[in-house]
Amino acid sequence: MTWRLAERPSPIVVPVGRSPELRRALRLTQDRLAVQVRLEDVAREVGLAPRSLARRFEETGMTWRATLRWMRMLRAIEELAAGDASVTTVALTVGYTPLSAFNAAFRELTGRTPTQYRTSFPP
Repeated sequence: MTWRLAERPSPIVVPVGRSPELRRALRLTQDRLAVQVRLEDVAREVGLAPRSLARRFEETGMTWRATLRWMRMLRAIEELAAGDASVTTVALTVGYTPLSAFNAAFRELTGRTPTQYRTSFPP
C-alpha cells in the first residue's frame, strides 16, 4: 500500500507557517479536526485578532478555511487507507457531521467517493 501511495502522491499539501503564531495556529487546527473549530477561537489562543491571523495565512497561499479542509481530507485519506473504521466514523473523526458533505468534499479532492478510495487498496 505504501508503494502505491508513493507512486501516486496525494494532491494535498498542508502549509507550513513562518511565524510562530501561524505555526501554533496550524498545530491547534490540526489537533481539533474532529470538533467545530473556529478561526476566532484559534486566533484568540495564539494571541492575534482573527483578521490578523487570517492575514498570516496569506503566507501559506491558502485561507484558514481551505487549510482546515485540506487537513481534514488528509486525515481522512490516512484513516481510510489504514483503518477499519466505517466511512461514517472517519467523517465524524475529521469533523464532518453530515456524511453527504464529507462525501462531496472527498470526491471533489480525489475524484472518488470514500468507499471507492478504500476499496482501491487490497485487503
